[in-house]
Amino acid sequence: MNDFLARLKSARKILVLGPSGSGKTTLTLELARVLEIEPIHLDAHFWQTGWRPTPKPQWLERVRELVERREWIMDGTYEDSLPVRVRAAEAAIVLERSRWTCLYRVLKRKLSVDDRRRPDAPPGQPVDRAFLRY
Repeated sequence: MNDFLARLKSARKILVLGPSGSGKTTLTLELARVLEIEPIHLDAHFWQTGWRPTPKPQWLERVRELVERREWIMDGTYEDSLPVRVRAAEAAIVLERSRWTCLYRVLKRKLSVDDRRRPDAPPGQPVDRAFLRY
């Protein structure tokens, strides 16, 4: 564990992976604060108004642009862009939580937090049935 923490402190490009509701955003924001590295929330770059995904060619180009930055802590688990991000990352953290825990957290977040204040949410994105099916 100490070796991991030492490597994490020296890393300037860190991935935080896990399902919705696993705590990616919370961990990313805390790491960004402690390490003084800009957080990148992939949800804010992927989703367009009405939960429409960015078309794959534009999405992959955007991810390539993001990983070229000098340093970042990036959260999101988009499989199609994972190879690009893994190659660029110096460290990765994978959060594993049960489906029920994640679903509970998503519902709790929706009931207790104004989604417009979430740093990882694109503007105008409700947590609705389409999101929950995802």
